[in-house]
This record gives sequence, structure tokens and C-alpha cells, in this order.
Amino acid sequence: MKKNVLLSKVARRFHTFDLLPSLLTSPSWGAPHLPYSPHSLLCLVIDIKSQFDVIVVGAGAAGLYTALCIPAELQIGLITKETVSLSASDWAQGGIAAAIAPEDSPYLHIEDTMQAGAGLCDRPAVEFLAKQAPSCIQSLVNLGVAFDRHNSHLALTLEAAHSRHRVLHAADTTGREVTTTLTNQVLRRQNIQVIQQALALSLWLEPETRKCQGISLFYQGHVKWIRANAVVLATGGGGQVFAQSTNPAVSTGDGVRSHGVLEQFSGIWNLCNSTPLL
Repeated sequence: MKKNVLLSKVARRFHTFDLLPSLLTSPSWGAPHLPYSPHSLLCLVIDIKSQFDVIVVGAGAAGLYTALCIPAELQIGLITKETVSLSASDWAQGGIAAAIAPEDSPYLHIEDTMQAGAGLCDRPAVEFLAKQAPSCIQSLVNLGVAFDRHNSHLALTLEAAHSRHRVLHAADTTGREVTTTLTNQVLRRQNIQVIQQALALSLWLEPETRKCQGISLFYQGHVKWIRANAVVLATGGGGQVFAQSTNPAVSTGDGVRSHGVLEQFSGIWNLCNSTPLL
């Protein structure tokens, strides 16, 4: 009962990412979680549990941040097909935009974004991201992300189509600062099991209801089926479909492919091709 209540809270927290109400009953847990260190993760061979409360596929900024936002009472499997240190987010040099200055507002941020998008932006998505950006920046600061500062205040720059100073940086390696900090936080969480060099093959659907009940993985030469009450796809974009790309080799759009085929089924959170902020 307690886990069902917590999962309902998770659903409300990520309601804009297409979670549909199909949470399954969670079993009792057996073996205790084994803590990790950043060094041991590079070479450690681990036994994967057969069931989690939540599986997060992807360990870039979106996947790491999602795992940290889920209540600590829930058991989380965080899956990445490479090491946890390699993602497109880690390569990001640009800043993060958020309307946090006294003279700024999310409304101005929304209008700037819509105008720059020349009619191609999805307004509800823009409104959600712009309105949530200030609180997410504060959350990242609380987690330890060291954005550049001017005296004691966060430094904001004026860039591109923004009409106000609202872009935060961590030197010219903002993505690396964010992902490194979030990774360190994830490795401290006893409820998060990081599963590296594991390729998510497909969503596991319940035959009769067609609800998502987990995923299949290719891990250490074997296909494994892992059950979960909810699955989050935070796998990034598919930059490698282009002949020329500045994305790392891991950006092959795996989650976009899975969700594109199965988007009509319930029980899927879609954070594909997404990061937490604008």
C-alpha cells in the first residue's frame, strides 16, 4: 500500500511526460542494495534484480535528474548502454536558460521562445518548461551544481533570442558540471542501482492488457527481462542518423524508436530526446 501511494506521487510529479495510470502491484524486496563508488562502477560486474519499482533508461541529465526526483522509498534501476560518465549531456557546452532575474519572468521566457521558434514550438511544452525552470535551477544548485557566479549571485548572460539575461553557465562545460554532480548524487543513493553497459532492447508488455510491465535488456551476453511498476525512457536523441553530427556515438535514438512503435500503450513515461530544462 505504501509503495502504491508513493508511485502515485511519482506519477503526479512527472505528469507532463505522458505517464498513464497503469502501475502494477509491487512485490516485497529481498536482497539489500549494494552501494557503489565512482571507481568501482567502471569495472564492477553486478547481479541485476528481477524487479524494480521504477526503471529509468538513460543516464544523461534527464535520466539522472529523474532518478533523483523519485522518492527514496522506491527501488530504482538506472540503465545506460555505456558507462554512466558518457552521454550527450556531458558534451553540452552551452548554458541553461531560466527566468530567475528580478526583472525577468517565465512569461517573457515563453514569449521569447515562441517567437524564436517561428510557430514550430509546442506551446504547452514551452510553458511548462519555462515555468518550471526557476525551481529546477534551484534544485540543481541544492544538489551541488556549481554555476558561474557574479559576487554571491548566479551569473546570467544575454544570448541568442532571449530578451533578458537568463542563461546560466559553468564555464564552457555546463553539461559536464551538471552530469558529474548528478552522477555523484545518484551514486550516494542506496535505492538506485546503476546498470552499465546494458542495452535496452524492448518494452515488456502484458499480453492481455498490453500495459508496460518492464523491459528486456542485453547484458553481458544474455537477454534479461526485468519487471517494473513504471518505465521512464530518458534516452536522448538520435544524432547518429545524420552523416555529420556533434553528438557522441551513443546517440542512436533507441528510446525514440521504442516509444514510436509503442506509444499507444500505457505505462510509459516519455522523456525521450529531452533534458530537464530549456
